[in-house]
Amino acid sequence: MKIKFDRIIAKTAKCCALICTVLFVIGVVFSFLEIDGTEFFYIMTIYASVLVGVPCYVVLLSAKFYFIRLRAYGYEIPDNKKIYGNNLNNLPKTREAGRSLFAKHSRIGMWMYFAFFVLFLVVDVMYLIKWHFMKDICTFLFTVCLVLDIVWLILAVIMWRQRNTEKYRDDVECDKTRKERLNLENIIVFAIFWAIVCALVSNLAVTTTKYMDKAQRENAQVAASELKMADNTVELGNYES
Repeated sequence: MKIKFDRIIAKTAKCCALICTVLFVIGVVFSFLEIDGTEFFYIMTIYASVLVGVPCYVVLLSAKFYFIRLRAYGYEIPDNKKIYGNNLNNLPKTREAGRSLFAKHSRIGMWMYFAFFVLFLVVDVMYLIKWHFMKDICTFLFTVCLVLDIVWLILAVIMWRQRNTEKYRDDVECDKTRKERLNLENIIVFAIFWAIVCALVSNLAVTTTKYMDKAQRENAQVAASELKMADNTVELGNYES
């Protein structure tokens, strides 16, 4: 089994994350100052710091949680995993530990994903109730949102299955006979990512439906105005006759 993180990776990610944070703050400050000629600078600074900084924070978070699991299983935290051939079996142990110490994380993930499923399902059902009169467009967009919501439910079921300590193991357990369960940082990161996706799609559904409704109303008003003008023209022609 490979060693996922060491102190060098954690320190590098931390330094990069701090640098990106400073650059992000500088970019935001310049955006508020509105100094002529600095627009390109602060826009690029903000976007670059976010694109690089977010992955660095994810790596740093993952490394911290990984070190917690290593300590729980009695391993020393490696300064450089290459020294140990990048093999967890070669990493020194200070003591022996139990089995599947972090199976509870699967239970946490299960309830987390199920809660998100209920949350977004309620939001999307409210959308369907409010815009049901839009018929086809509303039904289509609700179906798209519902498919995305079901992913939460599927993940919750996967988490429920991974509670089984006989079939699943933690990523720092040297046991090839069992499958590796998703660890807490993966659960959290994917929950954030998928929540953003679902929120954006739900908001897009509302925005699109509002636009379609407004367009239909405006077209109806234009048609009514044209019909009224046609009636007035006919009446005027009859009067002149």
